[in-house]
Amino acid sequence: KLERKQKILYGFLDQVEKVLTGVEAVIQRAVKENISLIVEGIHLIPGIFEKMKNKAHIVHIILTTFDEEIHRSRFRSREKMSQRTSKKYLRNFGAIRLIQDFLYRTAHEKGIPVIENIDFDQTREKALEVITDKLIEEVGIKV
Repeated sequence: KLERKQKILYGFLDQVEKVLTGVEAVIQRAVKENISLIVEGIHLIPGIFEKMKNKAHIVHIILTTFDEEIHRSRFRSREKMSQRTSKKYLRNFGAIRLIQDFLYRTAHEKGIPVIENIDFDQTREKALEVITDKLIEEVGIKV
């Protein structure tokens, strides 16, 4: 069982490495052009952009759903609004939760905020609070 979990995480980290090349290029271009940017995705593991901290204000936030049933229902809801079927995700739900737990633990170790994403308005407010606090800290503005 441990070997299966390790294979899942190694496969995920291999994907992270492949995706990161493109994401870094997009961020570098935004920095060069002085453009604000939001990048989201499961492959953006906490701490991955540490080397870019001196070039840009980077605020990393993990949005998560701790409740497994709510998490499952999100795949079903998304299916109604997009072309993605929930079957593949629900079939691999154990692996998805394993990756989520890895991201949560890594965020905790790196001091990256984790926001439970249940209510859209509350999630948005908390994310804006985290972003504002981080920028105030980095820019040195006193409120």
